[in-house]
Amino acid sequence: PAESQILTALKRIAEAYPDAVVPVTSQLTTYLEQDSDSHRIGAIAVLGTVSKDYPHIAEETIPTATELLDAENHMLRANAAGLLADLSDEYPEKVRSSVSRVIELLDDDDEKVRYNATSILSRVAKQYPEDVEPAIPSLIDTLDDDFEYSRGNACWALGYLAAESAVETLRERKQSDPDEEVRAVAEQAIQMIEDGS
Repeated sequence: PAESQILTALKRIAEAYPDAVVPVTSQLTTYLEQDSDSHRIGAIAVLGTVSKDYPHIAEETIPTATELLDAENHMLRANAAGLLADLSDEYPEKVRSSVSRVIELLDDDDEKVRYNATSILSRVAKQYPEDVEPAIPSLIDTLDDDFEYSRGNACWALGYLAAESAVETLRERKQSDPDEEVRAVAEQAIQMIEDGS
């Protein structure tokens, strides 16, 4: 329990003062290799928080985080996908190899896993659309996800992919999505597709 409490405290510190946690990130990465799911979940949460400001500190964790996308524990899967989403802004070329596995996560039972998967795909699609093209049918299905942020990310990804097959569904979202932001992003995605085709 002491280690879990330390990881919880570190996450709180990282949220306010990410620079203060940078010196212990190498110890945090060793937790990723442990058998304890709770320690791995905690360590990834801290690394994800710090990597928003200092992505280089977690760059080396990309292969491990990719492996953890297959974890039984849904929180571990969600946090691993969240860390990869944060890192895919800075290192899309290193995250792109995990795209096929990430596409499968769009059907995950866990809302947070699905959301983080859409975050990864939209960010990688911005730089490497050809890698994410196989996700188009799944991303179109994601436009019906219960979670508005997943629907919004799916709109962005489809826009970056210039996915003409998505235009009809995006128009429906633009007209009738209950979330104002999703309606706006759907409209932007349609514009991106029409400009790109």
